[in-house]
Amino acid sequence: MRKLGKSLLLGFIFLLLMQVRAFALTFVNWNVANRPNNTSQQLDMETVFRAIGRVDLLFVAETDSSSTFSTRTALNNAFNTNSYRFRTASADGGGDRTGLFYDSSTLSLVGLSQLTSGLTHPTLRGLFRPVGASNTSTDFYAYAVHLRSGSSSSDENIRASEASIIRNNANTLGSANIIYGGDFNWNSSSEASPSAYNIFTGSGAGQAFSFFSPGNWRDNPSFLSFHTNNPGGPMDDLFDTQLVSSELFDGFGLDITGGYRVLGNNGTHILNQPITTGNGASSSVLSALSRFSDHLPVVVDYRIVGNNTAFFGASTTVPEPSVTLVGLGFVILLGMSLPKHN
Repeated sequence: MRKLGKSLLLGFIFLLLMQVRAFALTFVNWNVANRPNNTSQQLDMETVFRAIGRVDLLFVAETDSSSTFSTRTALNNAFNTNSYRFRTASADGGGDRTGLFYDSSTLSLVGLSQLTSGLTHPTLRGLFRPVGASNTSTDFYAYAVHLRSGSSSSDENIRASEASIIRNNANTLGSANIIYGGDFNWNSSSEASPSAYNIFTGSGAGQAFSFFSPGNWRDNPSFLSFHTNNPGGPMDDLFDTQLVSSELFDGFGLDITGGYRVLGNNGTHILNQPITTGNGASSSVLSALSRFSDHLPVVVDYRIVGNNTAFFGASTTVPEPSVTLVGLGFVILLGMSLPKHN
């Protein structure tokens, strides 16, 4: 009888832990520069993943037919599992692909499509559902984005055109949870008229909100902690981020918890110097970041919030997130802070 009681207790604890795990999700976007290509690079990638703590979804720019498998192996090794899956878009002219890597124990891939026409790099769009969800209120669309690079006026206009193509696709989704994650390669919010940033943040069904203000981001110390390129030096560009639709901070379903960070960058490094001049992570993590890619990963925490019956058929209320998002020049502040998770 005692053994039966212990077994029931352990079973209850297991189910409780599974439910808590389902409520917390971490999404990362990273331009991995077509790596890893060898054991040393794979070990660096695993070091970075362990520093993040967990990765439920990884938006990737610049992967290829070989590095995709190594990236999946690095994820599985870092978190001691074999549950990671990936899908990639068609290759661009240089063989690069955007991709979505996901932990199949926490996320289910419901649908997949890609945008190719008019884009320098095809954009992959996935529809995901948290594992355990019994309805679609926590479904979300993830766009793996890689816009045109370059600083010429022609490059800026092409970026704006590419943003319009992606945004027009998102506008057809209506009131949906939408995340645009990737390498946007932009230098400012006014680099074209309209700029890629203003196209993504313009009003409409697929309107995006950002975690940083409009402005001239390149070489600007005011945006030091948002810079993602180049960790090996010089660090001076805000290329990589996640943009989200308003449904991701409405206090119901899948929402942002308020956690947004550029891994290794806490604003202590010297502008136009390597990330290793700061103290945003341990020396081993900073060294791995500076060696592995010419971009830093961006990490955003999400959670199931509100009076939600999507999990286990029960109503569960948790505090709404505290988050500052910027769109069209205004700021949105929400509720109380949620505890961070590892």
